Amino acid sequence: MSSTSTSTSPASDTDWDPVDGLHPSLTPLFSDRRFWTDFWWTTEAGLDNPRYEFMDEYGNFKILFPLNSEGDRLEMSLSSFLGYFELTIAGRDYDEWIVAHDDQAHWHPHALRWEEVEIICRAAAHLETDVDSPLKKHPGVGLLLLMRWAPICLGDDVDRIAAMLEVAFWEGAGGVFSLRDIHEYIAMRDFRDAGFRWTYDEAKKRWTLGQDEDTTSEVPVYSCRTGDEYDRFPHDEFREMLAQAAEMVKNDPPVELPPRDPEARRYCRKPQAAYSLELRISEPLRTITDEAAVANTIDLALRACGLGSASRGGMMSCGGSKTADLVGVSLNLDEIDRAVDVVRDILRWGRAPESCAMRGRGSVENIALKLDDHGRWCKDKEEKADMFFILADMDSEPEEEWMRRPWEERLAASVLDDIANWPGVQRAAGDVVLDEWVEVKTEDGGRMRMYITNSSEGVETKKVLLAVSRLTTGVAKGICTLLEAALDGKGLALMPPAIVTKEPPKGTKRRAFTKVDAMELFDILERGSYAWWI
Repeated sequence: MSSTSTSTSPASDTDWDPVDGLHPSLTPLFSDRRFWTDFWWTTEAGLDNPRYEFMDEYGNFKILFPLNSEGDRLEMSLSSFLGYFELTIAGRDYDEWIVAHDDQAHWHPHALRWEEVEIICRAAAHLETDVDSPLKKHPGVGLLLLMRWAPICLGDDVDRIAAMLEVAFWEGAGGVFSLRDIHEYIAMRDFRDAGFRWTYDEAKKRWTLGQDEDTTSEVPVYSCRTGDEYDRFPHDEFREMLAQAAEMVKNDPPVELPPRDPEARRYCRKPQAAYSLELRISEPLRTITDEAAVANTIDLALRACGLGSASRGGMMSCGGSKTADLVGVSLNLDEIDRAVDVVRDILRWGRAPESCAMRGRGSVENIALKLDDHGRWCKDKEEKADMFFILADMDSEPEEEWMRRPWEERLAASVLDDIANWPGVQRAAGDVVLDEWVEVKTEDGGRMRMYITNSSEGVETKKVLLAVSRLTTGVAKGICTLLEAALDGKGLALMPPAIVTKEPPKGTKRRAFTKVDAMELFDILERGSYAWWI
């Protein structure tokens, strides 16, 4: 991909060399939502995934970012299962320095300043001769790849960084992420709460990464660019390479970012506290689908309400038997009471055991769930808590491991088409917009909200969260219509209670589904809770 490279593709995959530009099989992946979720480990690529099998021939698959026409460059290596990444600074005289690596065991990813990332991307775009290459555009794919190595620190121009990344996601990733998605990925790189700060040493003419001494965060800096005895960063060489790159692009057109509406929602990471939610169970052999339903319902409800997130986090056992599932939960500190209410409501509606606990991580204090205090959940109150559910594919899991995906995400987009035609629907307030609540009212006074977002599989499939505010037979009929109207007639399940309106396909691995009609569904939910946990 140097200035002397040609724009022709290799005759075959085996003829490809990183200096020739991006591999022809890699470019289409950049507009594939699943590639980016695998890349960021929000989903798991798995071993022997055909999507990435072209990388297997090359060991650590490389993407090059040239800094000048003399051969100086950055090299980013990817393993074929996207489980390991490495960043190397390579000089024209064949000197190489591994300056960062990222995996899920022994990571050291904090290596670059955002000003440096921008210069690197502009240099790569300047030197790229293939006008169709994704690296020719900035902000674009290059920024999305290199953001892995660039923590957002105190003192950074966060408005500019966020604006560049929004454009990069929209343009480089093919528009497959919503603004909420984009802000969540930006938040993953935001370490201001942890006190990360770049410091310039005038005497040595070098930037090093450190952490404010008064920080209370337990998130440490993992970097080889710290200025201490463990520092192995090629400061002088990189400074010279970067200076040449900046000189080369200084007369290029400036990066144009769209004007920002001062009233528009802007990226701002909210301080959060981390917890481990212990979901006590009485059935040791409960299947993975049960665990995922509760964790993912909590996750989607917190995200939809803008209160935090959750993910599965292992289990607890005693005497060889599983006693609890663990769910990692991050809650916004400034809305902690409201966030806990959402978690508590989901557990209460599911008749979760009162022994469930929310343990603070690190110095964070534990939270008493008080599941025995029904409070706003009780049946005789006028304004009861929402009932949260997700819609799920109840089809059997494929045998091939690489095809196994979070099963609650495989929803056909056609689910969304018939809302206005539900039996007894009075109105659906507003259009169906991704990552926004849509309120549905029925003629018999029922109220329900729907929150719809893209699944990790891509824009063709959706995740749907239902929040029932006022249960009526009209709402129950609407839910049943949703359960019946997807996946080539196979139907969906209402989770976590595992309620269906059609017989599950043969081979379904879940222990049991409850088949109901609209009136039976109303009766089950009207009783105030369901017996999923029992």
